Amino acid sequence: MTISAGITCMKHSRHPFFWRVDALRAGLGLGAVILALAAPAHAAKPKKGQELETPSVGIPVTTPTVDLATPEIPGFSMPVIAPTLPSVENQAPQLNATRRGWELKVADHVRNRAMRSSHADRIEYAEALIHLERYDDAIEELESIEEKYPDAYSNAHLLGIAQELSGNLPSAARWFATAVERDPDAQEGTGWLRVAMIEAHIAVKSTPGWLKTHSVLDGCAGRSEAELVRAVQVQVEGRRDFFRADDPVLADLYFQIGVRMSSSEERNKFFALSLETGSLRQRDIEEQLIVRAKGPPDTQTR
Repeated sequence: MTISAGITCMKHSRHPFFWRVDALRAGLGLGAVILALAAPAHAAKPKKGQELETPSVGIPVTTPTVDLATPEIPGFSMPVIAPTLPSVENQAPQLNATRRGWELKVADHVRNRAMRSSHADRIEYAEALIHLERYDDAIEELESIEEKYPDAYSNAHLLGIAQELSGNLPSAARWFATAVERDPDAQEGTGWLRVAMIEAHIAVKSTPGWLKTHSVLDGCAGRSEAELVRAVQVQVEGRRDFFRADDPVLADLYFQIGVRMSSSEERNKFFALSLETGSLRQRDIEEQLIVRAKGPPDTQTR
């Protein structure tokens, strides 16, 4: 409420102080006096169905609903899935701040460029450009950073993100692979999955039927169940907004991890995720469930 609006409101309504005096003059009981003292000055009740807004940025607060239609499969029930998201420090940069905040960061860097010349300052500036979807500007800045500060993991990682989001998948794959070479332990050592997924997207784009004879995990043999699950948590579950609703690469990934799980509960969880992401592996999942219902777990994968 502005000051002028507040003054107008005071002219046309009585201040709580006068409510209290009136209550005392009327000789009301102690309960009425307490109620009068507790009354807010100008409590405006929201209208029924009125849209609420956040006080800081005025973004409408809505509760998204997702309607996922999963094919009926005999003997298979959709498990309740509660994916565990990675901790903030292990995630790739996420859109975790308001657009206005990123705009202010960019403006501050431009105004004080001379004092914001350190590697950390320039990396923050490039990250802000990515959040603002200014991918070309981010790539230009990151390439300049790479020239001055070569061999830094953050340079390659952010270049991979910017190139991926701009649609240049071959370049993104190269930079993510470079990031893994520079720091294999970054992001809990899960960068290999990011590279594998991008390479699979490239293959599917050039050869639409590629997943009929290949899988996302080609070349990733020897990974343990724990490594696979954690890699999905870090590289996929924390970035679901970046994937299409019907993504064959993601559907294949969930299926491939599912058949590698020794626990039927974990296996069914990943099968369900695969079906939610697309129908690519529906028949394979049906076959897996039939085989496992008849005898010992079949560890073969496509």
